[in-house]
Amino acid sequence: MRVCIHKDVIGSDRHLVSDGDEFCWSPFVPDDAWLCGFSDSHLRSVDLLASQVGVSLKVSPSESHDKSWSILRPNGSVGVPWRWVLRGSTFQAHLEQLLDQIWELLRSNHDSYYGQEFVTMRGFLQSLDRSKIDKKGLYEILDNPGERDGSLRSFIPDSQGLLNKISYSQTSSCSGRLTVKSGPSILTMRKDRRSLLRSRYTDGKIIQIDFVSLEPRVALCTAGSPFDGDIYDLIRRDVLNSEVDRKSAKIATIGCLYGMSAKKLSEVLGSNDSSRQILKKIRNHFKIPKLEKDLKSQLSENGSITNLYGRVMTPDSDSGHLLVNRFIQSTAADAAILGFSSLCDQISNEEIRARPIFVIHDALIFDVDCDDLVRINDIIENPLILPKLDGKFPVSMEIIS
Repeated sequence: MRVCIHKDVIGSDRHLVSDGDEFCWSPFVPDDAWLCGFSDSHLRSVDLLASQVGVSLKVSPSESHDKSWSILRPNGSVGVPWRWVLRGSTFQAHLEQLLDQIWELLRSNHDSYYGQEFVTMRGFLQSLDRSKIDKKGLYEILDNPGERDGSLRSFIPDSQGLLNKISYSQTSSCSGRLTVKSGPSILTMRKDRRSLLRSRYTDGKIIQIDFVSLEPRVALCTAGSPFDGDIYDLIRRDVLNSEVDRKSAKIATIGCLYGMSAKKLSEVLGSNDSSRQILKKIRNHFKIPKLEKDLKSQLSENGSITNLYGRVMTPDSDSGHLLVNRFIQSTAADAAILGFSSLCDQISNEEIRARPIFVIHDALIFDVDCDDLVRINDIIENPLILPKLDGKFPVSMEIIS
């Protein structure tokens, strides 16, 4: 394992690279190194890791130096040539202290969620390819005076007909669900407008692969009852004794996981005096009361909760249903990306001509050569296996353009 301190952090003309025993000065940042400073687009970001685990790195020699340079120049202490500003022994002590902080941070977290699963997901998201779009169809919508969707302008292509590369944030949402930092606003694009996306391949297709009922399956796995069939029919039949139809069972199940009250469920289902009993049966089947108790205890002891993989969350309430929702939603969000990463590795290993281009929560959009559609379909006919979750997770495929 190596670490790299960006040259602009230490005011050098080269980056400092260290393996813990020796160091060297490099004109480039090694791809496999953990980078400190200006690491937003780097896979292994020391800065992002530190912020997620609540560690404040001392990247400048002292607060007094920061204050002084903030008065003297617009960029403050960024890029100050510390090697020449400080005495040699002081500069060396500063580098040693910064390296010690970084190594301690990595030793404490390298085998944790933020050093493992988080990096895997980050690498997958950074590997997403650029897409093409139906430019004529896009401008017909944008030229409509009644069009109010300003985010659609983020899909305007460059001169080669390609969209900007999308950049996601894995940390902006408390639940761990992705948000778009830059590039096409795919998460807010109307579903019917995804048909504007176009393939790079001759006669290629844009397809969408979705997990089927992912969050309820994650909840069942957490309860120790994995199930890869029709979850809502299972609830209707085995939990609610076939007293309601599948649609009502689905509404009640999702409502239960999101903390819906019996009164609200009665309003949604119509006059139904058994709503309270329905929710109670579903809660017991998913072992929600126990999960609530465990999460409240965790919050009380640590001031935060973690999902199944170890992502740390600090909810703004100790409400039981909120904690359960955060846990399930966050675990499902991470599981989906880890599953998609594994799926793409398999597709690549089998030399299938398909490029992942967008993630939309528990859905992945691919640009696929038409001749390889059948091969992808053959792969996803088998449910996916997700890390740290028992059972199998079915997915569906839809051609969207």
